[in-house]
Parts: sequence; C-alpha cells; structure tokens
Amino acid sequence: MSVILSLDTSTNDLVVGVVRVESDGTLSTLADTTERGLRGHNEHLVPLTQRALGVAGVSFTEIDAIVVGVGPGPFTGLRVGMVSAEAYGHALGVPVYPVVSLDAVAAAVGDDVSDTGQLLVASDARRKEVYWAIYQSGQRIEGPHVDRPAALLEQLGARPIDRWVSPIDLAEFGVIAGTRISAAITPASLVAAAGVDFAVPRTELPPAAPLKPLYLRRPDAKEPAEKPVSPALVSKNMPEDTSAPVLRELTVADAPVCAELEQQLFATESPWSKSQIEQEILSPATYAIGAFVSTGLIGYAIVGITGDFEVHTIGVAPAYQGHGVGRALLQALLGVVDKQHEQVFLEVRTDNEPAIALYESAGFERIGVRRGYYQPSGADALTMVRPPATGKEAQQ
Repeated sequence: MSVILSLDTSTNDLVVGVVRVESDGTLSTLADTTERGLRGHNEHLVPLTQRALGVAGVSFTEIDAIVVGVGPGPFTGLRVGMVSAEAYGHALGVPVYPVVSLDAVAAAVGDDVSDTGQLLVASDARRKEVYWAIYQSGQRIEGPHVDRPAALLEQLGARPIDRWVSPIDLAEFGVIAGTRISAAITPASLVAAAGVDFAVPRTELPPAAPLKPLYLRRPDAKEPAEKPVSPALVSKNMPEDTSAPVLRELTVADAPVCAELEQQLFATESPWSKSQIEQEILSPATYAIGAFVSTGLIGYAIVGITGDFEVHTIGVAPAYQGHGVGRALLQALLGVVDKQHEQVFLEVRTDNEPAIALYESAGFERIGVRRGYYQPSGADALTMVRPPATGKEAQQ
C-alpha cells in the first residue's frame, strides 16, 4: 500500500489530492482539493496541499511518492507544479514521477471507448491552438502535439475516433467523428497514468524518471547575436582584472557555473540544480543569456517566451553587483519579449529593494504579493508585470 500526493498545474485547473493505492492496486481518493478554473496557481498550491493532507488525515511524512503533471502546458503553470513537487520530494526523500497531463485525462475517461475506437484528448494551448494526443486501448498512440483546431482535424483524417475530449467544440472547425465527452484530470487519474506499481512497499518503488516539462510550442522570438554591453550601462568601477562584459546566449557548457552562482546567490531559496539549468537552456520555450568577461561567466538571465512570458531568474556574481550587469541582462531579455508584443511577469523578494528599483525603472508595475512563495525560507514574493511594448520600444 502507498499514499500518493498528486499535483497538476498544466491547465487553469489546479489539481491537488491524496490517493491511497491498496495492495491489490485499487485506488482510493483520500482527499481532492482541486480548484477548477483557478488563477494564480502558485498562491494556492501550498494551501491546497496542506488542506488535502488534513482532509486525508495524513502527514507529509506519510507520503510514499508524488506524481505531477508535466504538460503539455505553458511554462509558468508547469513550473509551479513541477518545482513544488520536486521540492516536496527532496524534503521527504520520496520519488517524484512525471505524468503527461493528457494521459491523465485519458485515464479519467477509462473504458468509455470501444475496443476498436480511438480517444482524442485536447487541451487549451492558448493562441487559438490546442495540445492533443490520441489513445487506443488505454495507450497513447499519437502525440502529444500542438496545432490549430482546423489543422488537427485535417490530420485526423479517417481515424476511427470514438470519443473526444476538448475545451472547445472542435466540430465548429470541421468534420470530426465520434462523441464529445467531458473528462478532467483528477488526483486518481494522475496516479493511474503514472504507469508505476504503487501497490508495493515504499522501499520497492522504482526510481523516477527526470522531470522534463512538455512545452511543445517553438518560440517565435529570434535571439540577438553576441554583443558587448553598452558602456552606458556598466559602472566604471568594474573589477580591473577583467574585460568589458559581453552578452551571448547560454549553452549547456555554461550550466555548471550558473549552478554554482545559483547556490551562492539563492542558497535559502531552493536554488536551481545544474540539470534544471540545462533543461532551461535547452528548452525551446525559454531564452537564456549570460554576461561574460575574460575570466568567465559573471551573470545569467532566463525568460520564458511562450504562453505566459515570465522572467525566471537573473543572477549576477557578487563582485559585479551594482555595476549595471543585471540591468544589461534584463534589457536583453526584454528586447526578446518586446518583439512579441507581450506582457512579462516576474517575482522578486519583497525585501530585495535594489532589484525592485531596477525592475520598476524598466517599466514593471507591482500587482500583488505571494505569501511564503520562496521556500524553504518562507519569504514573500512581490509579483510584477511589464505591459506589452508598443511603437519604438518594440522595434529596438
């Protein structure tokens, strides 16, 4: 028997619950505190998790494993669930299993499909697109992909679609076979879709695969070429043993140094690991840039450039702070975002006054506070947004 914590933040639904797997494999939902159509997942995830544990009558230490949806979905949403699940798993010393979120929807449908028929599962990808996958006999046989609804219907062709799940009526975009049904991710369907035998004791659970978010959509933005930092942005009091900083896109080879800086700068805020930074650098949904001098990397910054545009991190080596390097990195990120005419979000500690001043000078506005956002310190985060650039700003 195992007790599983289930999380999914790939859609507007914030799925949180506790599921018990009996020795015969039967699933029992001990608590389901899911909130449908919710905004601000990272404000509500921890309280809903605590509530679920209370309803289930179990403590964190009684959790044997965690399952978490890895998309497809927008970066901001996926990051909330995956980072939280990984933090919980690390603190508890339990495995964290990734689940394709569309698979969890298919698992919720269960046997409501004929033996010869196929199930189409679609979810909202924004930008008038949908994420989709096809299932037969409980197994995914196609996808996940992202397309406009009309293009999806063209690809379906003569497939024997028996049932289909979609947040929009696909029949409005063309001919589609089968019957539209309702289904949504639940804590139990996440466990069922994980493909793990949770009936065994905790000590016999298999190792978990790495958490790799599914973004699918390629960014439209084009990264700027390597260029020196404008002298106007850099203090004349830079350390004398280095050359003027140069900005260029990060590569996987830069990840170890970035990780070292993360540990140095954010030791009390769950700093990103080398593997997490590698995923960020390689992801088609992010743009990652570094500031370099003759002695190596002195700063880095990453922004999400699909779905909800968001500054994920900016870090500058202590010896170079206050010399304009952070401002140069931020301007490079905003230059990419502005070409997409998108608003961009970020979070910053409420007590980090120099960073807040920097962001406000770049056009960010305060829109809210997220209590206890940074873990394990429990520090509050100020949420800020910069409106879409217009006119000359977007052309720069």
